[in-house]
Amino acid sequence: MKKTFLMLFSLCLSAVAIAQTELGFKAGIGVSDMVAAGELGYDIVFNGISVAYQVGGYGSMAISDKLLGRTEILFNHKGGGRQDLYYLSVPILLQYKLFNHLNLEAGPEFGYLLLEENVVLSYNTFDFGIDLGANLAITRKVMLGMRYNIGMVNIMRGGLPVINNQGVIIDEVPLQNRALLLTMSYQLANY
Repeated sequence: MKKTFLMLFSLCLSAVAIAQTELGFKAGIGVSDMVAAGELGYDIVFNGISVAYQVGGYGSMAISDKLLGRTEILFNHKGGGRQDLYYLSVPILLQYKLFNHLNLEAGPEFGYLLLEENVVLSYNTFDFGIDLGANLAITRKVMLGMRYNIGMVNIMRGGLPVINNQGVIIDEVPLQNRALLLTMSYQLANY
């Protein structure tokens, strides 16, 4: 049992040691909003749409010829309308090389609320969502991307109040972030 474990551990270490690693910088701009689930099964956009942006760094490592693992550390602006929410986000993505210069990506994104501005409601500090996107290599070091992030957890403490015609709160529904971003990545180092 110990020999098997040591052999597997050595194999994993050697795979990491010979894997191609890339480090870089990333920035993007797009739109974001906050949505609440409607009573009839549709989404209600809360407080309008706002400009979203992100800036940060990334690291990626080849898993195979077609698969890459990528982790990013980003400063994100999300929210809707005049509700400004600033997160430190960590997406953990699996990328699949569809063609030589095009890859698809998907994975979870974890966010921690750093700052809230112009808010009238109370927000949770944790955000979790799913990222789906695609990247196109323009040069050997520059990549353009498009990513959609859909929130999976309630970002509001208690939920968004649903008020009836008499002004009485009858329910609270979860409020979630959404964002669509256009990004540019620049490779700083390749090991």
